[in-house]
Amino acid sequence: MSLHTIGILYAVGAAVTWGLTYTLDQKILTSISPVVLLFISFALGAVLLLPMVFIEKAAFASLTALSTSRLLLVICSIALVTLANYFALASIKHI
Repeated sequence: MSLHTIGILYAVGAAVTWGLTYTLDQKILTSISPVVLLFISFALGAVLLLPMVFIEKAAFASLTALSTSRLLLVICSIALVTLANYFALASIKHI
């Protein structure tokens, strides 16, 4: 299987899971705010991914070896993902 095919499969998987998440979030957001759901999502994600930091030591080492400019890009990326997720959840709540 080529890398191109694997990439397409990942994209389809992302589309399906985003669609399922949208449907679930629509029901959840009737009773809680987007900020609370976003916090729970990121907190749970951090807890679930924490073992990967210890299992995949090379990933953690590459994070600590980042230059200041690259670290700033990582921080900007995380901030933009958080903002994009907030906008998506707020739009779902108001639609």
